[in-house]
Amino acid sequence: MPPECADFLPKVESWITRLAGPYGGDLVTEQIHSSSALQAQMARNGLYVRGPTAKLAKAENFPEIASSSVKDSFLLCMLEPPESRSDKTVLSKVRGVNFAGVAPNIRRFYEAEIGLAVLQPWWETRCEPPKSSRFSRASKGARTCTHRGWQAGC
Repeated sequence: MPPECADFLPKVESWITRLAGPYGGDLVTEQIHSSSALQAQMARNGLYVRGPTAKLAKAENFPEIASSSVKDSFLLCMLEPPESRSDKTVLSKVRGVNFAGVAPNIRRFYEAEIGLAVLQPWWETRCEPPKSSRFSRASKGARTCTHRGWQAGC
């Protein structure tokens, strides 16, 4: 990962934590005033996290919230608004949808954090050799790495 990108996720996390604080009113930039401009913006790559604002406002809660936040009906309706707000219309839009497949250009924050962690210079220092001798010869060099309570093989 290029050094200038190393602070990307911590920066996004700090924005989310700050914006989860007291409501400052709606802000719509000039870049997305038109419907087509908004749709073009939503077609770009992005990160998604959803949780209670009171918890998101505290940085120590972020790992738990990010790991439990999944793509859901809110994201689908934000990307493709239903024709009306009636329960019947909204339910017909979201019922039976595989939300994991919605908006492949938008990834869960958790996925980005886990995926990008292996590209950080500190990753190897967090890896430990396996404690069990049940590993085969082929996996002798395998290690388990921990980042913010999440584990991955390396």
